[in-house]
Amino acid sequence: MAILYGFFDSIEGDRLYSAEDLTGYFLRLIPSGVLAGGLEVTASGLTVSVSKGRGFLRTRWVNVTEPETLEVAACTSGVRQDRVVLRLNTLDAVRSISLAVKQGTPPPDYAPPALTRNGPVYEISLARLIVGTESVLSVIDEREDNDLCGIVQGFDAFDGMRFKRLTRAEYDALGSYSNLVLYVVEETNGDITAYIGTSRLGGGGVEGLAVVSSLNTSGLNGEIGTATREDS
Repeated sequence: MAILYGFFDSIEGDRLYSAEDLTGYFLRLIPSGVLAGGLEVTASGLTVSVSKGRGFLRTRWVNVTEPETLEVAACTSGVRQDRVVLRLNTLDAVRSISLAVKQGTPPPDYAPPALTRNGPVYEISLARLIVGTESVLSVIDEREDNDLCGIVQGFDAFDGMRFKRLTRAEYDALGSYSNLVLYVVEETNGDITAYIGTSRLGGGGVEGLAVVSSLNTSGLNGEIGTATREDS
């Protein structure tokens, strides 16, 4: 069928929807990742602990309500790079989201494991582990890496902030950034930080900081605006 649509009341079972129907509706709205501050990985010996937190994997949600512990296999010689992943598996026999330690390639290759993102399995990485013969030597947080995981902000991140539709002059003042979605956040200490992102709420980087002066000139201090143009 070339046209997909929904949702409608079912009359005698003629409108039955699957989980895929529901999650597909949100696929372009909710990116995969974890909510800020949650699902932090720490290590002690050959045991890792994942703190409480929430995440989304292809619009499926997971809520870790209590810290979880996972065992890490020791490296037989030298060091090895493993990853702590959240794994979505949509196979009918599984249908779950789970935490797992994914082993990397042993020496001499010393390569971290690739994330599986095909078919029914989709993984995001919470942290990379440097594993020795007796303990986890180091934990490298990967939650903020958009390619491996990413931080997803809930709508409560915008509580108390003002929204403003940009005028034509304000839109033009953004120059080369005018085709992106713009978020300007006023911190409690009065500092203005600009974030640029096209798919992830709260995404940003150096590019965002570069337009702060332009925003201030345009009178957008402390505002959140979408870079859309008004007709007049």
